[in-house]
Amino acid sequence: MNRLENKNKIAIVVVGYNRLNSIKRLLDSLLDAQYPSNDIPLVISIDCSGCTELYDYVRQFEWPYGEKYVIIQEIRLGLKEHIFRCGDLTEYFKAIILLEDDLFVSPFFYDYVLQAVDAYGDEDRIAEISLYKNERNGYVGLPFIEVQDGSDVFLRQAVSSWGQCWTSMMWTAFKEWYTTNDVEEKIKTADMPVVIKGWERAWSKYYYAYLLDQQKYVLYPHVSLSTNFSEAGEHGNQGNSNEQVVLMQGNFTYKMPSFEKLVRYDIYFNNESIYTWLGMSRDEIILDMYGFHELDKKKKYILTTLELPCQKVRSYGLVFRPWEMNIKNGVPGEGITLYELDEFSVAKKAQRYNKSVGQYFLRAGNHQIIRNAARANFVADIRRLIIRLKNKISRILGLRK
Repeated sequence: MNRLENKNKIAIVVVGYNRLNSIKRLLDSLLDAQYPSNDIPLVISIDCSGCTELYDYVRQFEWPYGEKYVIIQEIRLGLKEHIFRCGDLTEYFKAIILLEDDLFVSPFFYDYVLQAVDAYGDEDRIAEISLYKNERNGYVGLPFIEVQDGSDVFLRQAVSSWGQCWTSMMWTAFKEWYTTNDVEEKIKTADMPVVIKGWERAWSKYYYAYLLDQQKYVLYPHVSLSTNFSEAGEHGNQGNSNEQVVLMQGNFTYKMPSFEKLVRYDIYFNNESIYTWLGMSRDEIILDMYGFHELDKKKKYILTTLELPCQKVRSYGLVFRPWEMNIKNGVPGEGITLYELDEFSVAKKAQRYNKSVGQYFLRAGNHQIIRNAARANFVADIRRLIIRLKNKISRILGLRK
């Protein structure tokens, strides 16, 4: 890989461990994609698993669009270290597109990356280019709809790990930060969802802390160029289709305005323009549209869809989509509330959404289907609970014997 001509190329890096069928599906989608030339490097990096069938398959895989490089790790690295090693491949290329094995790409993913790197590759406030676009806030299980402002991309202060591109400059800046800071302390003090801080094997929590500490953003497309099968693996024991998204099925010239003109969302999925619309600073208000931000005694106000036991300043109805447009347009009603915080409310935050939130998101749904699905999920949860209790009782009885 360490060749001078590679320095001007954007390489595709496929990451795997022991899922042969997943690798096959991803590589098939890469074969079906469109490329500007037959000089596209492909790196396949497999962590050590002992799965010789997988090793043989990637070694024999034919890549008709350029040079192919295969790396089989000699010892097990684990996902975090493996991703870090793959990020370090930016040393050899202009940029890399990193794809874990449970992903699937749009036929037009490569051209999107070319345009994004051309537009923002030298913008040091952008730390990553995402191929994936979230259609839901997975922390709370609610839809995520972003403002459509006429451009084809927007910014979020959130890591993309389901299809991402790093230029050499982006990754080098992160690694310098990572090696010169007490990163565990940075994570501990970062204003990020608590669940992220508890991730034990994730590389992304360090990148989250980096984004927040350095006030950088990730570039996202309005329509995704990758989708995720969320198969059982390092971060979960069960696969699901929750993170499947609409995949771009056409090619075009993207509208990519300057950094200053892009819509920005924070790590909690809040539109940062809300500060301006409310005439408030970041130091005095918590934006908590999705209701999962920890309360902060240093802030005087909170804007949230939760019902809180504190003084209401004003409220907004839920009519426009995305929902922050109700704030911009001053829509009267209930659903989004600006509260003044006090010691009691900080100590006892409610966990109940305003009833208008459910109506807002279920408005177009078939309520019978929703009820049936909820009933089935409830029964499945009870069955799993009973099985866990039985297993626990069996272990206790076994110990007593």
